[in-house]
Amino acid sequence: MNAYAPKTPRVALAIAALTLSVATMAVMVAAPASMKSDAAAVASREPAIEVTIRPSRIDVVATRELPASVALSVSQLESRSRD
Repeated sequence: MNAYAPKTPRVALAIAALTLSVATMAVMVAAPASMKSDAAAVASREPAIEVTIRPSRIDVVATRELPASVALSVSQLESRSRD
């Protein structure tokens, strides 16, 4: 019986995958980390403006129905506390 021989060169594909992985990591991690920021421009920025939110509170007027199992257990607890 003949052994199965795949036609794809596995070693070449593995090397290509490894190369692309290293290139991706270099672009996404190493390149941004090595970029220099302009410290003088960052230091000369104006501080953020403090704002006040009006109204300072939010009233919620809607309610949500409890699931039947929770409502049942709550009613049981209430009846026990009355006894």
